[in-house]
This record gives sequence, C-alpha cells and structure tokens, in this order.
Amino acid sequence: MYSAFRNSDRIATLNLELAAANAELAEAKQSLEAMVRIDKLTGLLNRGTFFDALASASAATGGTFLMIDVDHFKEINDRYGHAAGDDVLVLIGRLLSGTLSSGGFAGRVGGEEFALFFPGLALSQAMPLAEALRQQVVAEIAGGAGLDHAVTVSIGAAEVGKGDDGAEVYRASDAALYRAKHAGRNRVEAA
Repeated sequence: MYSAFRNSDRIATLNLELAAANAELAEAKQSLEAMVRIDKLTGLLNRGTFFDALASASAATGGTFLMIDVDHFKEINDRYGHAAGDDVLVLIGRLLSGTLSSGGFAGRVGGEEFALFFPGLALSQAMPLAEALRQQVVAEIAGGAGLDHAVTVSIGAAEVGKGDDGAEVYRASDAALYRAKHAGRNRVEAA
C-alpha cells in the first residue's frame, strides 16, 4: 500500500514537471515565432511578414502604402559608424510605430527601407501624414542619434484598392520613392 502512495506521489511530481516543461516549450515557441516575424533591431515587422499582412489587409480594406528610404544612409554609417546607423534605424522604427492608426502596421523591408500601411485611408488623406512623418524625421532623428547633421527620408505613396495586388502597389510606391530621390530627396511623392 505504501508503495502505491509513493508511485502516486511520483506520478504527480512527474506530471507537474511535464506541465512546467510544456509551458517552457510553449514560451520558447512563441519567442521563436516572434523572432521570425519581427525585425530584431527596430521591433517592426520584417519584410516577409509585412508583405503577408499587406496582402491580407489590402484584400479586405484597401488603404495607402508608403515606402520610406533613409537618404544617404551609407554616408551616416561611413561618417559616424554602424552603431550610429543602427541608432537611426531604431529611432525611425519608433517614430513609425508612433504614427500608426488602429489597424495600421509598419515594417523594415530592407536595410534602410521601411514601409507603412494605413488600412482604409485614401491617398489624399495619407499624404499629409507622410509629409508630417518626413518632417518629424528631420526634426527628431539626428539629435536622438547624436549626429551633427539632419537625417532625411524620401517617401513614395500609393493607394491600394480593395482587392488590389500587393505586388503591383509595391511597384507603384517604389517608383514614386525613386521619383522623390531623383527630385532631390527629402520629399514625398505619390504614385
């Protein structure tokens, strides 16, 4: 009889240990899934996750898509070092996160390239937001990163109609971004 109680206690202990191990595994899995979806430096969505979310959101609601590129980023890295360049990217990531309306999302889609999607927002409504964002970058990022000259961004904007192909909108906003760069940088252009 005593042995049955000891076995029962041992089984209960093993069940508790198994439950704790399962909880640890679940937490580790969640952490790994986040690492796969999130850009570690900026805390924004990574490229793949951003474009997956864009495809879903554009199919459901439409909205406005912004492509954002840090102007002359290589010069920042060359002049101040890569740590300062990372600081710029982190600060821009925070700024982008702060501009999101409910349901909007941002991602780091390249080295110094970012993207924003505002669901349900027409291009005409998003252009003032894009311009305000551009101005915020100029006003806040250099000082926050300890640089002695302004950091600027070029922005290309395109409207996504409900059900539009995300790849097509990406190409349109990317073309607008390059028009902004060719027109002198530090500006917003619409597709």
